[in-house]
Amino acid sequence: MAASLVAFAADFALESGVTEARSQTKGVQHYCAACLTPVWYAFRASIGDLVSVGLGLLDDPEACLPRFHQHDAERLSWLALADDLPRHPDATVPHPKDRAP
Repeated sequence: MAASLVAFAADFALESGVTEARSQTKGVQHYCAACLTPVWYAFRASIGDLVSVGLGLLDDPEACLPRFHQHDAERLSWLALADDLPRHPDATVPHPKDRAP
């Protein structure tokens, strides 16, 4: 289970660090060159010019407010989320351009 941010690639910049890129079916996974921890993922243009970044890797993760819960069907039974955000049971969510602000 992880919390991540999906953003338009134009709004994302890696300020420091070196990454290795490994091509995958739907995009390119970027890893820390020193320890091979996944850092960010760039989706292929067919999906959109989007990147996915783990919130724990951001300088200020509190600045990224959630808009929905994805993979909610896989949520641990003891995890109680006390909000009224939309919940998507799997990976199917609207493209960012189609979401309400």
